[in-house]
Amino acid sequence: MLQKIRKYLISRIKVNVLSPETYEPFFGVEITRFTVISAVFIFFVFASLITYVLLSFTPLKSFLPDSLRTADKELLIEQQLRIDSLAYQIQLSQQYADDLKTTLLGQNSRLNNVPDSIPKVEKAEKLISTETGDAERELMEKIQSDLNQSSGIAQKENNQFGLFFFAPVKGVMSQKMSAEHPAVDIVTKVGEPVKSILDGRVIFSEYSKTSGFTMIVYHNAQFISIYKHLQNINKKSGDRVKVGEVIGLVGNTGTHTTGPHLHFELIFEGRYVNPTDFISFK
Repeated sequence: MLQKIRKYLISRIKVNVLSPETYEPFFGVEITRFTVISAVFIFFVFASLITYVLLSFTPLKSFLPDSLRTADKELLIEQQLRIDSLAYQIQLSQQYADDLKTTLLGQNSRLNNVPDSIPKVEKAEKLISTETGDAERELMEKIQSDLNQSSGIAQKENNQFGLFFFAPVKGVMSQKMSAEHPAVDIVTKVGEPVKSILDGRVIFSEYSKTSGFTMIVYHNAQFISIYKHLQNINKKSGDRVKVGEVIGLVGNTGTHTTGPHLHFELIFEGRYVNPTDFISFK
């Protein structure tokens, strides 16, 4: 059996190339069957090696469905997680902005639907009053003493934050800040310019049914100033404003007003603070 296989493999075959016109052979070669089989095998091995190199170490590997390396897959997963995290942060920021808008304008907010088992802060006094230690209390008393020794605008506008607060308007205070009214109302003539108390960026500038033309400005020192019942507004959301720049005019717009005045609110780090502690309206 082996002799027959050996004889078959070493037996010679002749390959002739014929002329298409005369059909006479003009080229021929004699080879063994073993040579033919070996050549075919070597060709397939070489072709397989070239294919492997091309698909493993060249950009052609991207055409294969499962060609991504483990490191690439881990990088894609990490990037996807970052994208999901950023999307969630954007959602939270938008939700916060919506809640802030509805709360400041006195509209119905989803925060009003918090279950009774969760304590709510219902009075502005609770937002203003905080527990302080002895060292902090002494510091605050010293600051207050220094403020009391000064006079006029300097007493109000040169404060512990090192900021110069520009009075939005000058006039008569018709209503002070209280638990039910976390703002001050300043009565002055209609059309009096209303000015920004600090440098900042407008985050809300629209008309509200209850508050009339309303503008909310976020300031770099984490203060938020709110101006309501304006006759008109000169800035839109996203605009930057300078301290003392006119942003609107005193008016009597909205349903929650009984006469021309400026309803002014001041928030610091999410808490209502008394504007008269920072600004002189006289």
